[in-house]
Amino acid sequence: MRMNMAYIYDLSGSWKFTLDQAGDGIHRLCSEDFFTDTIELPSTTAIQKKGEENLAREIGYLTELYPYAGNAWYERELEIDPSEVGNPMYLYLERTRITSLWINGIYVSTLDSLCTPHEYEITKYVTSPTIQITILVNNKDYKTKGGHLTSPDTQTNWNGITGNIKLHVHDKIYVKDIVTYPCIKDNTVLIKSTIVNTQTTELKTKVCYYGDLVSLNNIEQDALPVLYQDVYLVPGVNHVEYTYKIENKIEYWSEYHPFLYHIYIGIKELDRSIDKHTIFGLRRFHTDEHHFYINNEKTILRGKH
Repeated sequence: MRMNMAYIYDLSGSWKFTLDQAGDGIHRLCSEDFFTDTIELPSTTAIQKKGEENLAREIGYLTELYPYAGNAWYERELEIDPSEVGNPMYLYLERTRITSLWINGIYVSTLDSLCTPHEYEITKYVTSPTIQITILVNNKDYKTKGGHLTSPDTQTNWNGITGNIKLHVHDKIYVKDIVTYPCIKDNTVLIKSTIVNTQTTELKTKVCYYGDLVSLNNIEQDALPVLYQDVYLVPGVNHVEYTYKIENKIEYWSEYHPFLYHIYIGIKELDRSIDKHTIFGLRRFHTDEHHFYINNEKTILRGKH
């Protein structure tokens, strides 16, 4: 079986950059001299020594050598394969602050989660192989103030993008999401997947499920068998459920033996497959009067805050 997963463009590297302490950059964005610097991403403005240096040395908490709170602008261009124009596209920003996005000079949206990746669908904004990506990162106007995310006692109030920065280009039919619900009682996993059909017609096809076992102890295991499910995919979003029975020797997850399973979903259309995968562990957690149990073994929850 040949996998044809989403093509991923890695956007790490050099970006155009400028600080916008006054917060009026939106009115000057189109000027040729707006971007006055460059920056390497993923990173922060402090690590890249942008802004004014802080000569103080704090004793009770972390010293930010180049503190900055406000707007910072990042921009770069990307060339994609011409055949990919019109395909579903998502810009993925991991570990950042409040972000706003422009594609080819057109405003897309603003995302403000501080604990989950920012994912922008940009399909309709991409009309040619050349994509201009402009990102505004704001580390000032949070809905919630303080806490570990901005405290100088933990990580400081940095500005930047510190995780993956990627463009995902999907096929016309693709698996958007997978959620698994393992059941230790009968050694099955309920797989709930969201499959998007961007075509205008219904498609009769097969969804194939296959997987393998991942062991930190390097124990060799047979691959999980390939199983098929007949489905009709209507135009738009489709919710598909399938109960996968694990016939192989079961390895249960615990803190001492953290066995994990990979499950892959492929859409069989003509001679190709479109795949996505997720990871899960098989375990049962329950209580019996005064004790906790994992896989019927008494366990102690250790740790403190």
